[in-house]
Amino acid sequence: MVGRMGGVSDVVHSPEEFPDMAVQGPDPRAAARGVVAIALDMARVDPDRRPTAEMCRWCARLADELGVPPRNQIDTNRELVFEALRLELIAHHRLDGNSAAAERRLTETRP
Repeated sequence: MVGRMGGVSDVVHSPEEFPDMAVQGPDPRAAARGVVAIALDMARVDPDRRPTAEMCRWCARLADELGVPPRNQIDTNRELVFEALRLELIAHHRLDGNSAAAERRLTETRP
């Protein structure tokens, strides 16, 4: 099936073509990288702002999928980054002994 988006044509696959992906969803390691990337962007803009409910739900769903308890409350985008990094590490350790999360150093900087 071929679709048109914004003047660019791209191939759209049906769920029947890739049944495993349709049922299982994305690899939790990829989902964790996505959460980290968005959380970092949000924290760069406004680290002390309350994260969106959608981002908090995304972290909770990912924690549930990984079989770990989610963080009870995430009050700031900075805290969201720490939770996302925690989940990324867990995803890599639990799902594949051959992969490792990117090595990162977190430092607190204040103007």
